[in-house]
Amino acid sequence: MSKTNHNKGFDFVQELINSLNDNTFVATIGRIISYDSGSHLATVQPLELDGNGDKRNSVLQGCEVIKQARTTLVSNDGDDIVHLRKLQKGDEVVVLFMDGDIDNYSGGEYKAGSSRKHSINDGVVIGNL
Repeated sequence: MSKTNHNKGFDFVQELINSLNDNTFVATIGRIISYDSGSHLATVQPLELDGNGDKRNSVLQGCEVIKQARTTLVSNDGDDIVHLRKLQKGDEVVVLFMDGDIDNYSGGEYKAGSSRKHSINDGVVIGNL
């Protein structure tokens, strides 16, 4: 195999790896844009910027908020008293992306509606920062 063909093969594999990495979502830090406390669904703006300082990902719509993330402990500066505050617009949160499609999940066992994996469509808010 010539060096040129070897480089082309390597370049192809490297581009494939980069593409897979760019389209596999695991977790991100974001800011709550809106939150519906009745349905427990949030719209989240990811905070990570790309190398140019631009926003990397689009807004995440319909992120399920787990029970433990619906409230957060807060204290006043210098005060020993801690109280619970409900999740609200502007809060910074951790969003986890599920291994598979969770569109049909409503508690208990469920059947995935598609074969998608690690999609930004399957974000779940798991914590408040």
